[in-house]
Amino acid sequence: MPRLDSSLYDYTRVIKYNPITAWDDIKEGEIYHIPPTIIYDRRDFICERKTDNAISGKIMEYEEGVWKPCTMYRSEISMRFLVKKERINNY
Repeated sequence: MPRLDSSLYDYTRVIKYNPITAWDDIKEGEIYHIPPTIIYDRRDFICERKTDNAISGKIMEYEEGVWKPCTMYRSEISMRFLVKKERINNY
């Protein structure tokens, strides 16, 4: 998938967005989806551990198709778009 020129990436504007999923609603053992952003492709995340400022677990980027260890911090852009993954039509 082609990526946009990173010069278009406006961190200060995007960081002002309210998260789709509130921090308190993120639960250990749940699977979450992160849509593509300018700097990352589409990803799924399994939350295995949550602290006051970070969540840790496994992440899978769709293009690689391999689960890898990952820690994401509360202040990251990706956290603004994190949503609980739901099954649709058994997929």
